[in-house]
Amino acid sequence: MRTAYPAAAAVVLSAALLIWAGFADPLCNWDLVGYTACALELRGTPDSSIREETFGLLERSVPPVAYQDLTSSTPVRIARATDDESLLQHLPFYRIRFVYVALLAGLSGIGLNPLQAASAISTAAALAALLLLLRLVPGARTPWCAAAVALGSLGTGLVEVARHATPDALGAFFVVACSAMFLRRRKAMLIMLPLCVTVRTDLLLFVLPLHAYAFARLPFSRIPTALSAASSLALAFLPHLAGGYGWGTTFEYTFLRQDAYPALLSGSVTPAAYLSVLRSSVASIPHSETWVFLFVAVLVLGMSAKPNPGAGTLVSDARFVLAAAGLSALIHFLVFPAAWPRFFAGHFATALSLTAFLCLDRTRLQGG
Repeated sequence: MRTAYPAAAAVVLSAALLIWAGFADPLCNWDLVGYTACALELRGTPDSSIREETFGLLERSVPPVAYQDLTSSTPVRIARATDDESLLQHLPFYRIRFVYVALLAGLSGIGLNPLQAASAISTAAALAALLLLLRLVPGARTPWCAAAVALGSLGTGLVEVARHATPDALGAFFVVACSAMFLRRRKAMLIMLPLCVTVRTDLLLFVLPLHAYAFARLPFSRIPTALSAASSLALAFLPHLAGGYGWGTTFEYTFLRQDAYPALLSGSVTPAAYLSVLRSSVASIPHSETWVFLFVAVLVLGMSAKPNPGAGTLVSDARFVLAAAGLSALIHFLVFPAAWPRFFAGHFATALSLTAFLCLDRTRLQGG
């Protein structure tokens, strides 16, 4: 009982810091412009009015310094703020995040401004992920394990995604939620896994291994499992059907040439250009993305831990989720060489929680 109070205090403190970061210190990154425009588009705003309404709404919603940065800090931002065609050509990058755009449009429709709506979505999703991490493993209730997970999760990228006007917090929540269902062997997982892909298409890299494991090892009917996997694959093509840019254009725009009119980019990436970007990104990790070393250390520690044998199949399931988190993060980086923690917050947080369970929890666990 004595250990329960400090552990509970650690959880409350972690949740409070996450809420404060999301609501009191949100980032007015340019993604807010793109998603606001897509939300207005979803609500029926014509193309001819989207730019004017988007920037008019943001001017009333964000601090003046932030608005100036969004509209005049670079030549490309100036073009997007002053030319209808430039802004419209950027929307395919954002339109493909269907769930996030729909939530933003819904909250804007009930009176929240774009910054408030984005903060509400990201903070709520990050907080839900944090709380679910405490119950990620069925039966794992050691107070100090919960305290370690709550405090440690603040360093896994959850604080960053809570502050960003992007679907990354939602993505983190879905990764944690799918992992929790997987460890409990809940059939609802077969519905949740395809939904991940509608939040962020790249989460397909995480859910496909879970589909394969469920098909081979879990006590699910093979037909529903196969249909769930097929649905995940099919949903990955939705962005293309919705007019989204392909990998080549996204890669070229992000790493090689940020153009005011991305539709005019060739979308062609040579092997030499790709390898140059990859080398540069790898070289930047020791300087600006040191969280990668912590993530790898957590994965290694979790995979090598020797937990209570009474946990049975739960240990093998947990280790597979650890492996899926690490492998999908590696493939993501190779496909899109950006070690930005917001892309991997759910993977890192899940790995941390599972490693804490494997290393710290010595109680005999039961299914829950």
